[in-house]
Amino acid sequence: MKFKIFYILPSFNESENIKPLFKSFEKFYKRKKTSILIILVNDGSTDNTLKVISNIKKEISKKIKIKVLNHRTNKGFGKALKTGFKFVINNANDK
Repeated sequence: MKFKIFYILPSFNESENIKPLFKSFEKFYKRKKTSILIILVNDGSTDNTLKVISNIKKEISKKIKIKVLNHRTNKGFGKALKTGFKFVINNANDK
């Protein structure tokens, strides 16, 4: 699947906030014709963020794909963004 829109979401201990965010994405893209890829960079979360995102991946629309990149320890917002951008640069296809 070719994605035209990429979102990078740095995340640290966001288990309570992440589901409403993904519901907003799903609501917004429900009528759109494009597929999106959300790159969630888990930055060393110590809560249930990974478990929540795993459940969301099973429930969310097929038009929205989620890629989880994981830092074992918290490296900070800037490093989480850098990890996300590296993924997009290496995986985006302009053709």
